[in-house]
Amino acid sequence: MGSLWLSLVASSAVLASAEGFIPARLERVERVIQERVDRGDLPGAVVLLSRRRKVGVLRAFGFSDLESRRPMKTDDLFRLASATKILTSAALLTLYEEGRFRLRDPVGDYVPEFRTLEGKLTIRDLLRHTTGYGYGFREPQLSAYRRAGIMKPGPDLDWTHDGTLSEWAVRLATVPLADEPGTRFEYGLGTDIAGLLIERIANQSLDVFLRERLFAPLRMNDTGFVVPEDKLDRLTSVYFAEQGRLKVIDRAPTSAVRLTPKALSGGGGWDNLGNGGVVSTAPDMFRFLQMLLNRGELDGVRVLSRSTIEMMFRNQLAGLASPEISPGVGFGFGYAVVTDPARVGEAVSEGMMWWAGSTNVHYWLDPKEELIGLYFTQVLPFGYLDMMDRVRQLSLHALE
Repeated sequence: MGSLWLSLVASSAVLASAEGFIPARLERVERVIQERVDRGDLPGAVVLLSRRRKVGVLRAFGFSDLESRRPMKTDDLFRLASATKILTSAALLTLYEEGRFRLRDPVGDYVPEFRTLEGKLTIRDLLRHTTGYGYGFREPQLSAYRRAGIMKPGPDLDWTHDGTLSEWAVRLATVPLADEPGTRFEYGLGTDIAGLLIERIANQSLDVFLRERLFAPLRMNDTGFVVPEDKLDRLTSVYFAEQGRLKVIDRAPTSAVRLTPKALSGGGGWDNLGNGGVVSTAPDMFRFLQMLLNRGELDGVRVLSRSTIEMMFRNQLAGLASPEISPGVGFGFGYAVVTDPARVGEAVSEGMMWWAGSTNVHYWLDPKEELIGLYFTQVLPFGYLDMMDRVRQLSLHALE
């Protein structure tokens, strides 16, 4: 195996020789997580921090399953939820590099269910979330989704459905758009449509395509849409934090990720647990992110071209009436991109990117500082304890 992987698996805590980090400040990252575990606020977590291709921290905290008191391990499996989006986006762009489509092409040219949009919905819209198909945060689209069977009725936003991807697309195409495609960012179902687009263009199922284009070449051996029986003992349980207590809501023996769903979710799952999306480990996701930081190559394997990676690092909302998702922050192909550090209000670099999943799985990548960070846990609700932002900021403060 390559030197990058050897240096990674050898790391189990702060490395005194971690290049580019201040070791004492890396310990602050570990301390804030351990304190939450000791208080019982957090079941467990895995954190990985790397700079200049060298890992400064790879450590597991607490438990992957509180009921059995199984200690968390650095190679435990996590439901990525919306952190799946960057994987689907990169996989689709491998087809773009083959000349199979242009980003400005209408989606309806490849997925006829959307031809009624008369070419207004483009492939670029899918990747940058300017489709008009949001996640149902606004009426009247929310009610329309429920009538069409895109969302379940009830007080929660539940996108669970019983159809295949093709059947789901037929239903989705009947729902009125919240906005004209290409005019307004609204986080939503674009990457799920992108997953169907992959299946139609490549004539392969989404899981097979991602395995052949990303997971196998990058040796992401623990990443996929389904957890096989021999790896279930590494699947981290999911908890819901309520009134100071952690309630288990998904465990390996009964988890939906044991079985292949009728519709795979390129966007990260059909419910808040991330079921239907990708399951992975912090070390596997690190390899993917390092490929991006290397401008498309890892250990002698080229996945994407330098020009495509540089496009991915840019804000894709530039030129729209609302070119930001928050002050100083734009959006790429499934993730936030810093455009103006002075307006962010935190210590960040221009071009830094990050995103997360509903289960509080979080990654960040800073091309300027050659920094990669991962903070993985499995707790709802999203944003619990503000830990994702805290760990990310502490990692930036640890740079030498």
